[in-house]
Amino acid sequence: MITLVFVLVLLQPAPPLALLPSWALLFLFVGYNVLSDLLQTRLAWSRFVMAQAVLDLFIIGGIYFLRAEPGGPFFLLFFMAIASAAATLSVRLSLLYTGAIIGIVVLLELFFVSPPTVLVRQYHIESRLALLVLSGVGMTVVLRSLLLEQQAMGDQNRHQTQPLIPLALAAKAAFDAAGSEGGLA
Repeated sequence: MITLVFVLVLLQPAPPLALLPSWALLFLFVGYNVLSDLLQTRLAWSRFVMAQAVLDLFIIGGIYFLRAEPGGPFFLLFFMAIASAAATLSVRLSLLYTGAIIGIVVLLELFFVSPPTVLVRQYHIESRLALLVLSGVGMTVVLRSLLLEQQAMGDQNRHQTQPLIPLALAAKAAFDAAGSEGGLA
């Protein structure tokens, strides 16, 4: 996904309102991710998944704001955040996170474009918001169904091996008894 954003950034000229060059924003995001990964491994940051998700939201929102281009290539970073939230947060938190992303996108794009009717007519914000909703709900549902299927497979495997436990214990007891009687050479 980062590669796709990189290619799109190189192909599109920077908008006139951009506060930083696009390549600098992309390197800022990559640097943030590298630092985040290092902190996760060193400080057991994985215990703070929600804090990481909120920090991601602020970083991505800031980068999107600095790019100053509604629906530009950095919009894809919101999809990455939604996918990450769906994979790591509960269903409720993932859907709330998707709603927060939608709110941030609307606020940022209203800041860039006025009046709001231009945002709908010219920039098609409704289609981008629909894509965010569909991806947030869709990824959450798919990942949760996969998790439930995985749990069901674990339960099924546990039930299949349950009858074998008494046989294994009997075999171990017989082996131990034979070993203590000197039956094994």
